[in-house]
Amino acid sequence: MSTASSVSDWFSSPHCHFTIEPSGPGIPVFMIAVSPRQAFTQLFGNFVPPGVDPATAAAMDFQLRTRRSVLDLVHQRTTRLLPQLGRADQLRLQRHFDEIRDLEVRVAATPPPQTSTCVKPADPGPDPALGGNQGLDGGGNTTYDQNLGYSDEEDRAKSFVDLIHMAMVCDLTRVASLQLTLFQSHMNMFSLTGQGCDLHEVGHFGAGRDTTTQMAKGQAWHVKHFASLISKFAGTPEAGGTMMDNTAMVFLLEGGHGFDPGSGKTWSSHSTENMACLVAGKVGGLKPGLHLQATGLHPAQVLVTAMRGAGYGGSSLGEVSGEIPGLRG
Repeated sequence: MSTASSVSDWFSSPHCHFTIEPSGPGIPVFMIAVSPRQAFTQLFGNFVPPGVDPATAAAMDFQLRTRRSVLDLVHQRTTRLLPQLGRADQLRLQRHFDEIRDLEVRVAATPPPQTSTCVKPADPGPDPALGGNQGLDGGGNTTYDQNLGYSDEEDRAKSFVDLIHMAMVCDLTRVASLQLTLFQSHMNMFSLTGQGCDLHEVGHFGAGRDTTTQMAKGQAWHVKHFASLISKFAGTPEAGGTMMDNTAMVFLLEGGHGFDPGSGKTWSSHSTENMACLVAGKVGGLKPGLHLQATGLHPAQVLVTAMRGAGYGGSSLGEVSGEIPGLRG
C-alpha cells in the first residue's frame, strides 16, 4: 500500500515503489490513495472480520459511526436552531458545542489498548479540506503564504498509520509503504512545527539560518508518525511475542548532506551522502538498539538488509547489492 500525506505532492508522482522482477525491470506499484477515506473504503469497505456474522458486523459498524461525533449526528438540527436564538443564547450554545468538540478530540486522541484481534476500524469520515498550493516566483523559488499549503497532514498521517496497522492485523496485506511527504515537498510547516516556511525551504534557510535545528523539527514530525506505527505493532501480541518480532520497518529521509552529483555542489541537502535511516523490527535476525555508521555504503543497502530479513531471496535492489554489516545476524 502506497500512501501520501502531503496531498498536492502526489499530483505529479503516482507511485513510490516497484515490484522486483528477476528477469526484467521493476513494475511500478501505484498508490491506493492520498485520501484516508478512499483507503479505508478500498481496504475495509466490504470487510467482515473473521468469525463475525454480517448482522453483528453491521451493528458494530453503526456503533463506531455513532460514537465518532455526537455533534455530527445533530449537525442539521443545530444549523436550523442557531439562527432562531438571540445573540447571547447563540454564543452560549456555540461555547457548549465547542466544549463537546474539544472533549471528543481528547477522547479520540487516547489510544485504545492494542490486541491481536482483527476489527473493522471506524470510518475516518470526510477527508480534511485541501489547503491550496504554495506559489512560485519568476525564478522558481517558493513564495510563502502561511494560509496555503496545509491540508491537515497531521490528521491524514494518523489515519494512514491506523489503517496500515489494522490492515496487517487482519492480514489484508503484509507489505505497506507510507510516504508522508514527497521529495522537495512544499507542505506548509507552520501548523506542525511553528516554522514560517514550507518543508522544502527548511533545508535552504527558509526558516532562519540555524538549519540544523530547523531541519530537526521537520524530520522529527515525520519520525513521530513512524514511531507511532512501531508502537502499535509493538503493542499487538502475536505468537511468541508481538508483531514487531515478525516485522521489518525502514524509515528513509529524502536525502542527506554532502556531495550532489546532479548540481556539483559539495554540501547539498539533495545529496544521498550521510543519510539517516531508521530500522525497526526483529524478523530475520534484525538487531535492535544499534547505531551504525555505514561509511561508503549506499542507503539502498539498508533496504536490502531489511528485505532479506523479511524473506527476500535476492541480494540487490536495482544496481545496488549487499547488506549493511552488523545490522542483522
